[in-house]
Amino acid sequence: MEGPAHDSLFQHVWILCSGPALHAPAAAETRTGDGPRRAGSILTLHAGRQTGKTTCARWLVDHYNQTARFAVVWLDLETAREQPDPAKAFQTIFDKLDQWVPLAIPELTPNPDRLDWLMNPATAILRYLGDLASRSTLPLVLLFDEADGLVGPAMVSFLTQLRDGYLGRDRVPFPHSVVLVGMRQVRDFVLASEDRKVVSWLGTTTPFNITAEAQTLAPFTQTEVEELLLQHTAATGQRFEAGAVELLYHLSSGHPWLVNALADQVVRDIRDPTGSIVRSHVESAKDTLILERRTHLDSLLARLREPRVQRILIPMLVGAQTGQDVLDDDFSYLIGLGLVTLRNGRYEIANPIYREVIPRALCFIQQAQLMVEPTWYVNRDGSLDL
Repeated sequence: MEGPAHDSLFQHVWILCSGPALHAPAAAETRTGDGPRRAGSILTLHAGRQTGKTTCARWLVDHYNQTARFAVVWLDLETAREQPDPAKAFQTIFDKLDQWVPLAIPELTPNPDRLDWLMNPATAILRYLGDLASRSTLPLVLLFDEADGLVGPAMVSFLTQLRDGYLGRDRVPFPHSVVLVGMRQVRDFVLASEDRKVVSWLGTTTPFNITAEAQTLAPFTQTEVEELLLQHTAATGQRFEAGAVELLYHLSSGHPWLVNALADQVVRDIRDPTGSIVRSHVESAKDTLILERRTHLDSLLARLREPRVQRILIPMLVGAQTGQDVLDDDFSYLIGLGLVTLRNGRYEIANPIYREVIPRALCFIQQAQLMVEPTWYVNRDGSLDL
């Protein structure tokens, strides 16, 4: 659809993350709003896929750099993911630091000796971050996005060096704060891969117990969803009726990607950009998202292959209880992924759309192999033969 109604605000999950009045900035600020935590602290900002983590992290960079109280840098570790060799992974991280640090803090140009530090990967990250901290005129804050994509020895070495910097921060320069942004808390990094054997020699989970605080992004409230939809009305004149707003919030449970995807699909489907949007439009948009299996939903379904996820979801879907080998941390892991929520004291699938998508994915292969013709059970008048 052409026209302003589809130069869609809903193509950008960041709309409700872009101002200090809403919940996004709180994830990396102190309780009092005075800025990142005490010197040397390591934080995690974790939430499910496409909930606005990256956008909120980059908003924080702009926000704090404008205050001239902190020197804040964001960089994405996506290109270092699934690379277990520390030397190769850290070369990629060095390249990202070389790229993003001067963009945020022009006076912090790359140290000409940095390539020599890669000769010893076990201290390379520590030396690079220490050098930046020593040359920064303001307390240095680093946000490592997609940090949970690191694997194997590279992941262990990266976290171990952060811990070394944290322990020695009183005597050796180290960033004021390091924020690890991703879908999982640090304690779940190693548990989410097949690289558990990599850390068996440690005899302890100490490198993974380095964070001072873990924060997550809450879903949008119904009031925030209404605010987003009103932005669309203000920009285009197209109005969401109260019933449509209520259903959109119900179906998404406030998940930022689902809110935006549903609203975007609705304005795509309606031919008259001035026509009001009602419940039936939202219901139709939901069906389209599910049947087309948009990228977000496909990525979500990839998690269903994990045994740790299956041990919880399959019993939930059949109305049973999980086995005794399932711990509270396992439920916390699924909550962090955005698959499950704790509502009124009970664990539930996070939202109605996931409740429809997940069973379809888990049973589709079995369903497609059934040697049964549905028409066998349909009477001539179209009723079911029960």
